[in-house]
Amino acid sequence: MARLEDHPLPRLVRGGVHCTLSTDSRTVAQTTLSDEYRLAHEVMGMTLDELRRCNRTAYEAAFAPHLDPPPQGGRKAPQCRARLASPSSAAGSEQPVAEVARPEG
Repeated sequence: MARLEDHPLPRLVRGGVHCTLSTDSRTVAQTTLSDEYRLAHEVMGMTLDELRRCNRTAYEAAFAPHLDPPPQGGRKAPQCRARLASPSSAAGSEQPVAEVARPEG
């Protein structure tokens, strides 16, 4: 594709395909996720609602179904704690490898 303006992402999202925006390590890709969202909006013409849908799709596709859903309309989500199991742990003997806490406030 010669021009970013011709990228199929906006057409896919508008067609109902579940899409996400992401980036590689900043040292590899020389970009940030914020930059990717800005380009999708300013260059590819995606609306803020379309970008929110992409972000929600990414959240829902994450391998953390036990976390609370993201806040709607700018409201803060309640605090939650999640214990993430090691992928190498045997069934029934999951050992936590991290504890994630969403800050209150």
